[in-house]
Amino acid sequence: MALKMRDPVHSRPIFLAEFDHLHLLALDFCSIEILIADIGECTGMFISSYTKSGLLRNYIILNKSLLDSSEQADREQLKIIGVHEFCHFIAILYAANVVSIETLQERILQRLNGRIDKLPKETLINLYNLLANKASHEYPFFDELTDKHFRLGVEGDTPDYNILFYHFMFSKDLFETDFTPVKQAEFKRLVETKDEQDLATAVQLLLESIKTVSKEKCVPYKLAFNQVLEWVHSYVSGAA
Repeated sequence: MALKMRDPVHSRPIFLAEFDHLHLLALDFCSIEILIADIGECTGMFISSYTKSGLLRNYIILNKSLLDSSEQADREQLKIIGVHEFCHFIAILYAANVVSIETLQERILQRLNGRIDKLPKETLINLYNLLANKASHEYPFFDELTDKHFRLGVEGDTPDYNILFYHFMFSKDLFETDFTPVKQAEFKRLVETKDEQDLATAVQLLLESIKTVSKEKCVPYKLAFNQVLEWVHSYVSGAA
């Protein structure tokens, strides 16, 4: 699902009913749209509202100052904002399929009268430093990265939203845009020789792909590195 957060000219509303694999979820009344605005010290917002015709419209609002910047750190922060707010949308989708529209609307209104979330600049910087491993070792507790922060309380048993956040930030599929099957096979071969020099070469091969993809996809390197550690065993074993 390409949200095109960095392409405001060509972005458009995304109606979930357009995606065949979601046809069982009855999401024809949902849409999400990316908006760019000068919102001061607030770096990003998520707003949900109902139209008179019953359409549930959701908006991710991004601060124009970050969108206009070419600095890598700003691009990474922009992705953190977009993914964070998109996780709120996913929470609404889960809830929409287990409760009535009226109940969902009531629950949303209980969360700040329709405004689900906003990220002020100071919070974003602290969150970014944490994810980029640039903060001190005494990390503060970040409510913005907990499952409870995203949960509406009516969606039942769902994946941990914190895990979803990391997956949307840097997934295995995203990593493999550079760490291709050819590189995976070479990595596995080098590891299996159990030679010290080959092992060092295998590690370097892996790290170079992390560096390449994290930069191209605007993901803090430390976050990308930690994600790869979750599935690197599959490359060693050759499992899909």
